[in-house]
Amino acid sequence: FNDTPAEEFADKHGFKFEGTEKPEIEEEPEEEDYYEEYYPISEYSDSNGENKSSDEAEWKFDEETKTLTVSGTGAAELSVYASNSGWKEKVETAVIENGVTGIGEGFFGGCKNLKSVSIPDSVICIDGAFYDCTSLKTITLPDSITSLCYETFSGCTALEEVHLGNRIHMLGVG
Repeated sequence: FNDTPAEEFADKHGFKFEGTEKPEIEEEPEEEDYYEEYYPISEYSDSNGENKSSDEAEWKFDEETKTLTVSGTGAAELSVYASNSGWKEKVETAVIENGVTGIGEGFFGGCKNLKSVSIPDSVICIDGAFYDCTSLKTITLPDSITSLCYETFSGCTALEEVHLGNRIHMLGVG
């Protein structure tokens, strides 16, 4: 590169400096843009615990079976779970259907009675989704998952076994 400290050093010490043109480097997306692209956030949920976002994964809690079913396409995000946390205290089984691509930060966080989770091959990333699930003892992750992000299982005090798929290339702390 021309006009750099390397060129100044070469001149000062009598070396021949042959600069190169600075290569064009594609700018990294800003962190917020990256997050929005890969982990879209749902807008709201209603008082029945049903996600009403039209372009993301949807979820519905069945009071009788204590099962939360996540369906649709895209990432399952829960940006406003605090306003509708009733199902989080009751859910024992989670069924994530094929088509869901990610499980976002805090989606199952604090589900103290969650014992069983079914994750399909369409899920590729889990980001901090299961923290403080104190009844979860074992979980099997499909081969499709490439990323387990920060604090995915933090505080899961009963967790004895995590069966990892064979494509994970990013494993976060926790």
